[in-house]
Amino acid sequence: MEANKKLSIAFSVSRVFAVFSIVMAHVGFDEPYFVKKIMSASASIGVIIFIILSGYFYKTEKYNSIFAMLKDKAKTIGLPWLIMGSLAFSANVVSNRSFSITKLLLWLVGYKSYLYYLPVLIACYLIFYKRNNKTLLISGILTVISLYATAFGILDNVINTMHLTNYLNVFNWIGFFALGCFLRTVNPEKLYSFIRKSIIWSVPLFVVSFVLICIFNLTTGYFSFIGMLYELLAALAFFGISTFSVFDNKLFHTISNMTFSIYLINMPLIWVLKKIVPLNIITQMIFPIIVVTVASIAFYVAYKLSKLISLDKLYMNLTGARLSRNIKNK
Repeated sequence: MEANKKLSIAFSVSRVFAVFSIVMAHVGFDEPYFVKKIMSASASIGVIIFIILSGYFYKTEKYNSIFAMLKDKAKTIGLPWLIMGSLAFSANVVSNRSFSITKLLLWLVGYKSYLYYLPVLIACYLIFYKRNNKTLLISGILTVISLYATAFGILDNVINTMHLTNYLNVFNWIGFFALGCFLRTVNPEKLYSFIRKSIIWSVPLFVVSFVLICIFNLTTGYFSFIGMLYELLAALAFFGISTFSVFDNKLFHTISNMTFSIYLINMPLIWVLKKIVPLNIITQMIFPIIVVTVASIAFYVAYKLSKLISLDKLYMNLTGARLSRNIKNK
């Protein structure tokens, strides 16, 4: 199998691990402590993986203009973002009994909501429509500066004055997207070989880091002092793990094709399942698995039903599911 297909398969699998991380970021368990720490130490990995992969698979050459790109993204990202994001907001309204158009719009653009990833992603698509190695390097440097300035609190006044959040500060993310763009320029054989060979040190180092973070209650997260290095190490480790043939199966690729939909709806689903599932140490530990499983089954069954009535394309457009995508032919 050629290297491009091997990379596509591995990156498809890594999306599944990434969506588990995102769910862990949102479950919100405070007790017992060890469950809380395991979840928090895993929480910031998923978005970084998704942003790197978004940069890697960003092929501007298939568009004849930036407007054609935006039109395509409006269909594949914007429509599910609007539909599913609004449904998630509706669930939030039910829980806090507070609604306004302004609050809906702020929710959709990610102001103090988990949807911040999408405006950041669109900004990256615009910024990197035209790029070269110099702009990618500068972007990486800017992200390092921005993340550490955020960690030290230097940008607090600027962010507050602009009525933004650290999550909506695009400079905190462009370096990861640029890294994905750069990886696209690397010879696929060399890139795949590096990912495979790195397993021998990246996975053990990640496990040790994870354990130390949990034991010593070290602060992790996107804007912590160790966050960036820890997240990049974790991303490399999970890319390596994703090359194992045991994960190259229909189940993983099917879930992978629904990860965008799962991301969009995971918050209200967590809220509902917390009211249904009896919570104890065991169910808390496997709660992310429960969330992803329920979401995957629901989206897949709905897809099969929509296909029976020839509405599967509309269904995928509305939900963001990519169930007709063939990973091995990418």
